[in-house]
Amino acid sequence: MKPPLIFVVDDDSRLSQVLCTLLHRAGYQAEPFGDGASALRAFSDHPPDLALLDVMLPDITGIEVLRQIRTRCAKLPVVMMSGQHSLQVAAEAVNLGALDFMEKPLDAHRLRTTIRNALEHA
Repeated sequence: MKPPLIFVVDDDSRLSQVLCTLLHRAGYQAEPFGDGASALRAFSDHPPDLALLDVMLPDITGIEVLRQIRTRCAKLPVVMMSGQHSLQVAAEAVNLGALDFMEKPLDAHRLRTTIRNALEHA
């Protein structure tokens, strides 16, 4: 059985690499994307089991990516990430079906727990 595939969508390539390494060590497949459009194209080709999605992307917002994901797969677990805390954005993400909204810097233990729980209940 293949390990779950997680898309890491963040324009910070260093953070994406750190997250992918963390996910690989936890037994997951991880695929990084630096913008929303490339993640959405890949989503059409091979949907992930979970997505880690930054709010601020260079081409379209993470909220818009989440909105488009929801039209394709209503139940895909999505964890939103942001370096700038905004209750309004967090509320919008949750209303669109985001599983969680995490502030950067991310807590590795909380992230692993959130992902494990999401995949077990998916």
